[in-house]
Amino acid sequence: MYLFYELNLMLKLCLCVSQGTPFWEIPTTQGDVLYLCLEDTFYRIQDRLFRLTDEASKHLHFAVASCKLTDGLVGQLEEYLKAYPDSRLIVIDTLQKIRTASKENAYANDYGDISLIKDFADRHALAVVVVHHIRKQKDNDVFNQVSGTTGLTGSADTNFVLEKTNRAGDTAVLYATGRDIEYQEFTLRFRDCSWELLERKGQEQLAAASVPPVLFRVAAFMQDKREWSGTATELLEQLGETDTAPTVITKLLNEYRITFLKDNNLVYDYRRIKAGRRIVLAKGAVTYGLELMMALFNIVQGLISTIMNAAGFGSATDTVLPQEIVTAVEDCGFFESIPLWAVTLIGGLFITVLSFIMIMSVYGRFFKLYLYTAIAPVPLSAFAGEPSQSVGKSFIKSYSAVCLEGAIIVLACIIFSLFAAAPPVVNPDAAAVTMVWSYVGELIFNMLILVGAVKMADRVVREMMGL
Repeated sequence: MYLFYELNLMLKLCLCVSQGTPFWEIPTTQGDVLYLCLEDTFYRIQDRLFRLTDEASKHLHFAVASCKLTDGLVGQLEEYLKAYPDSRLIVIDTLQKIRTASKENAYANDYGDISLIKDFADRHALAVVVVHHIRKQKDNDVFNQVSGTTGLTGSADTNFVLEKTNRAGDTAVLYATGRDIEYQEFTLRFRDCSWELLERKGQEQLAAASVPPVLFRVAAFMQDKREWSGTATELLEQLGETDTAPTVITKLLNEYRITFLKDNNLVYDYRRIKAGRRIVLAKGAVTYGLELMMALFNIVQGLISTIMNAAGFGSATDTVLPQEIVTAVEDCGFFESIPLWAVTLIGGLFITVLSFIMIMSVYGRFFKLYLYTAIAPVPLSAFAGEPSQSVGKSFIKSYSAVCLEGAIIVLACIIFSLFAAAPPVVNPDAAAVTMVWSYVGELIFNMLILVGAVKMADRVVREMMGL
């Protein structure tokens, strides 16, 4: 950080936490705050503070001297917390002021110093901000500009680097990254001794901003198309792009195929022909996967409807006992009704158990179908990556099998209904118990066939489809 600006930034942060007001757009929880201004005097602190506010909060505390980290600083902070147990934030400005010279390995020394502070913060569940300086030497990664070894940034939970756009300007960027936050950039402007937030960008916004504009035009071009193929030159002509070379667009498509193109559900491939390289762009199966699934579902549904209509089950029909059985049961005496009662009880028990098994099996199979539909977006997204397309293909094949399995179950139920609705052959001269036993036995036999068909539906489909 820059010496002049770090005090203003830390003062602003401390003031917001002590008052419980938002720090830029970030909400804070009010509590006591300790600011160790080890490079400043009370006069300088007071002068800067009154430029930020007319009246400082009673929860904001300052100190301009302290022990070294290994010579009692943690103990001093422990005593402070006993006096102010509601503390939320401690700022140490700067790290170098609380360190002692050491002959140990530089990385181990850096990591150990920050670890001592981190352990203290974790034990008391509060935030400790340690201000440190950056090197003047530039680096592609701003966090490598932190003075010292990577032990400093590696041991801290969160790291911030404030870097001015240019030395004479009033704007700067605050870079933030950490274990519990995503990478962010805050664009700031220094005005009236205070940093104002101009723009805040998260990781997704920064990634989108780094995507070349021509790729957004490719995504828009493919919006109403399922597939397009041609050379890079032909693609640029279709886009009306004159500032991009064919080799550049090919390189960009290849570079962003698993990031930007995948996020926009586009699949990129190329094929070599005599005239050169031919580009192939297509919408991923994620877009049309659900449509394909619904088409399969509608085909199976239409097949079932056709079978039902052909079998005469377009409308509901009643299933009633033959009149001969009804008459024989009504004419039974007391003693004749005893074996009839036993047959009815045993047959009813069998029918109840088989009905329960059948209902659970049918509901289980159709729950499987709806479960496949619910999780469809996950396996269908595998089509977006070439190495994982086999996962999506296997899922479509399995879903087709589940639909066919449902069709077989419904067909078995229709056949059972036909047998149940057909009046059995009844011998009018037989006893009532014989008639009922014959009817119940035939019904149980048909239900056993139905349960077997439901249970074997998955095996039949797997053998049909080679799964």
